[in-house]
Amino acid sequence: MNKPYIFCHMVTSIDGKIDGPHKALPARKASADFFYNVAFGPDAYYDTQAWLSGRTTSDEAFTKYKEPELPENAPIVPEGDFIVETNAPKYYVSVDPSGKLAWESNTLDYRETHATIIEVLTEKA
Repeated sequence: MNKPYIFCHMVTSIDGKIDGPHKALPARKASADFFYNVAFGPDAYYDTQAWLSGRTTSDEAFTKYKEPELPENAPIVPEGDFIVETNAPKYYVSVDPSGKLAWESNTLDYRETHATIIEVLTEKA
């Protein structure tokens, strides 16, 4: 088995914030475009199979702070891991300990990149 190649990339403000008004700066856009092309573009340097973000970044980028709509009579989710078998070409891993994200689909589009969502939850969810 090949070991995974993991790299950590974040564009942050000087105070360490990932999101905020700094995202509107021209230099930030240029660096984000460069990173997208290196990691996901048609001639990407990295052959990424997945990328990971936390709950706040997932909300900001994809679910836009919507609240999940859960029916009152929804069945109890059994304890333990739920792992679906799939051969998706790319995955987005979202760490959401409390289950606050309101995904409307099991896939997402990030610019020209299509990915299957893997949601990491805890018992708190």
